Amino acid sequence: MIKDFSYFNPVKIMFGNLLSEGIKEFYENHPGKLLLITGKKSQFENGNYAKVERVLNQYSISFEVWPNVTPNPTYNEIDKALKLENDYSGIIALGGGSVIDASKCMGAVIKNKKSIRELLTSGEFDNIPIIAIPTTAGTGSSVTQFTVIMDRESKDKRGYSHGTFFPEIAVADPAFTLSMPRSLTANTGLDALTHLIEAYLSRKANPITDALALEGIDIIKGNILKAYKNPDDKKARSNMLYAALLGGITISQAG
Repeated sequence: MIKDFSYFNPVKIMFGNLLSEGIKEFYENHPGKLLLITGKKSQFENGNYAKVERVLNQYSISFEVWPNVTPNPTYNEIDKALKLENDYSGIIALGGGSVIDASKCMGAVIKNKKSIRELLTSGEFDNIPIIAIPTTAGTGSSVTQFTVIMDRESKDKRGYSHGTFFPEIAVADPAFTLSMPRSLTANTGLDALTHLIEAYLSRKANPITDALALEGIDIIKGNILKAYKNPDDKKARSNMLYAALLGGITISQAG
């Protein structure tokens, strides 16, 4: 007998070579000026930023770039968004888990003109819609309501959950992960595996998350070493990104 359960994940996933379609749909839903949030170097050096810029220019979309996210973003770093005007119709989060997590929080800070600590303490805030473009295969943040922030003084990481942290669209293109070095491939792959195991063992698990978690675990088992040994293995990269999405989906329900 199946026990009672509920399942809700509002993120539209567009998997594969669908960047142009994803950005076009997002912009049609939220016409206006977009804010592209990314890190300081890697996405410019590996060509991922150029791919996104090309699509934005193709559709004559007005946008600004915030290329200042560092690994493990802090409260102070996120609060720098208070300097930005609240005139963005949407946010493009281009990067790994840190960039996507920071984008969720920065959108709330810009929208509500309060520090991220104030907002997370009250729990009552709106947000700017987000389209997430993950460039790693690990955290699954592109399909969750979670974010992680580091306290600079204590060096502790703290996780938060809020309904507005769900991106509206996740464009998961394996080509955006091809430039990951071996160390990052291993670390993010194990991160995804941890999410899947955690979800499967959770008391909040349900038949859907169990099925997805087992599938994701099996995929990682058969592909993480292939992606590590041969970073240009497109099939392995595709499978690892898909497994990371499954990890995010499952922890969004059972985490």
